[in-house]
Amino acid sequence: RAIGSIIDSDIRSGIYNLCSLNSSIKNIGQGVAELLDCDIKLSEDSPTYNFKMSNKKFCNHFSYHFEGSIEKIVNDLEQGSY
Repeated sequence: RAIGSIIDSDIRSGIYNLCSLNSSIKNIGQGVAELLDCDIKLSEDSPTYNFKMSNKKFCNHFSYHFEGSIEKIVNDLEQGSY
């Protein structure tokens, strides 16, 4: 849907994030593993950082509202319906 909004618009340039996220690598991995009912292997603790990005610019420029959740995204990827 987001890509369709870009194609159908008159906006022809810009860099946009199509997701919003603020999480650690460990939390992302644990969440996906839980959804896919699989195990993960954790390494020893090391200095890590959080991932943070926002889709606010895209939403404002394209008058767009994202729907869904991490669960829907993982399910769509797993089923090949992305």
